[in-house]
Order: sequence, then structure tokens, then C-alpha cells
Amino acid sequence: MMHVVASSSNSTLLPPDGWRAAQVNSWLAYLWHALEIPLHALKQVLVTNTDSVPGIPPLHATIHQGLKKIAWHLSSKRYFVGYSLTLADVSFAVIWKYGIAGSFSCA
Repeated sequence: MMHVVASSSNSTLLPPDGWRAAQVNSWLAYLWHALEIPLHALKQVLVTNTDSVPGIPPLHATIHQGLKKIAWHLSSKRYFVGYSLTLADVSFAVIWKYGIAGSFSCA
């Protein structure tokens, strides 16, 4: 996804300056490790329909901590990086829609 955005001359999803582009990269890595990987692992564990799987609590904790950090970061900001939509914002929206809200109850 990063390559497609970076190669597009019309895209504003990747900031043109190196500092903000690095921040977007950092958030993408964080989203991958704190949410995408644990969510995928949790889905795989839940597919087994096992009531007592030792891996579930650590996965829940990892996802919860990841969401807490994101909530804290966004509590004073509208976007992950800078003052406009970036690839980090789009990635989080996709993870939220299809990974979290799409698969689990968010009551």
C-alpha cells in the first residue's frame, strides 16, 4: 500500500516532507504490530471454538493496550500525523471496520 501511495503524484496520503512521512511509517508499523497481527491471531484462535484457550487473554490485552495508546494520541488531534488525512488514518479506519467492529462486539 505504501508503494502505491508513494508512487502516485496526486496522493496526499503520504506527506511530502521526510519527518511526517516517517511518522506515518511509524504509525503503520504500530498499527500492524499492536492491532492487525493480534486481531488476526485472535480470529484464528476463536475459529477453533475452544472455550479455554490460553492465548486469548494476552491477545485481548495487546489489542486493548494498542487501542488505549491510539485513543490517547488522538484525544488532542484529529489525525494521526499532521493536519490532514494520511495513510495511517486510512489504515486504522480499515482495521476498525473490518478487524475490530466487523468481527467483534464493540459494546
